[in-house]
Amino acid sequence: MSVDWSGLRPGDELPPMFYGPVSREQLAAYAEASGDRNPIHLDDRVARAFGLEGVIIHGMLGMGILGAALGRWAGAGGWVRSFEVRFARMIRPGEPLTARARLLRREGGRAELEVWIDPGDGSRATRGRAVLEWEPGTASTTTP
Repeated sequence: MSVDWSGLRPGDELPPMFYGPVSREQLAAYAEASGDRNPIHLDDRVARAFGLEGVIIHGMLGMGILGAALGRWAGAGGWVRSFEVRFARMIRPGEPLTARARLLRREGGRAELEVWIDPGDGSRATRGRAVLEWEPGTASTTTP
């Protein structure tokens, strides 16, 4: 997906990026890869013992999904300068995830964004800010 940055103004949303719901198999694979084998991400019985409705996805997995979207929004010649999030709501396996972003400010080859993961209910489960940058003269830095 390419983004035509030249037409975006502060307050505009970037094209959303949809991700299939995270499966339990993906949670298990992420736990192995990350080393975070906390059972609240893998075992419903344990998650319920801690007052949850069932297992939840790793917060860093949600952040990773958002980070992947940032890379795609930046496109060729662009990069993520900074990225910070807060885990505001737990995400359960099976929830449809959409990465969203709103342009806050753009100057030359730099764009500041408000970013979030919508887990299908309009809330902002993982939310924060990011800065994207581009090399001068690339298509992504074209100004109107």
